Amino acid sequence: MKTLAIGDNCIDHYVNRGQKYVGGCSVNFAVYMCQMGAESAYLGAVGNDENGRLVLKELQDVKVDVSRVHVMEGETAVTEVDLEGNDRKFLAYRQGVLEQFKLNTKDEELIQSVDLIHTSVYGNIDEKIADLSGKAVWCYDFGNKLDYKNRDQVLDAVQYAFFSYTKEDEFIRDYLKNAYRNSTKCVIATLGENGSIAYDGEKFYRHGIRKVETVDTIGAGDSFIAGFMFARMNEKDILSCLQAGASKAEETIQHFGAF
Repeated sequence: MKTLAIGDNCIDHYVNRGQKYVGGCSVNFAVYMCQMGAESAYLGAVGNDENGRLVLKELQDVKVDVSRVHVMEGETAVTEVDLEGNDRKFLAYRQGVLEQFKLNTKDEELIQSVDLIHTSVYGNIDEKIADLSGKAVWCYDFGNKLDYKNRDQVLDAVQYAFFSYTKEDEFIRDYLKNAYRNSTKCVIATLGENGSIAYDGEKFYRHGIRKVETVDTIGAGDSFIAGFMFARMNEKDILSCLQAGASKAEETIQHFGAF
């Protein structure tokens, strides 16, 4: 299985601990897919600074293909993070060169050669997805941006859509029904400590979480998506995919940083 993650990377700077880790939705997805045995590549932009070199080195160390990453004049994205207990609190975000990231012809050729593509609201490629759909399965992470301005445009072009919410209630059930499209395979909402819920156009599927020691919740949602999609690409049913996503997230929250 060939997978490609397109979009954001950043340095997660833990202010209260004085440490920094490589992260970002798309970077995390690429790493997790590689950990599970997929052939994984990352496409995005880093600055020609120390942080950019750190991003590339750490991805190379875990065998993620970074040959198509754009190295640009300027600063790599940074997220300032604080920990309150074992839960993350985002303090500030500097997008850096990611703001100028655009796909080029060679990038589009790479997109046509893979089986699974992940991107998100931070990918800067919403307007391109429909034209680049090709043979690949697309999954998209909306995070908690339930009112995202390009939501309907994206939903019409992807097969799997992931959202973040807090609990199962009438609102999120109606929301997922509304988000579902005829071209969509499944829409999913992660619900934090309340597990996850999915809708396939006919019925809902639910899965809880297993209590494990939580060190740091950063990357939990990204690892859930990776676990779900790895299982799905291996033709597992939706309930098994929810379970696989939860299991991968359990691994992630037991250490500092996303990976």
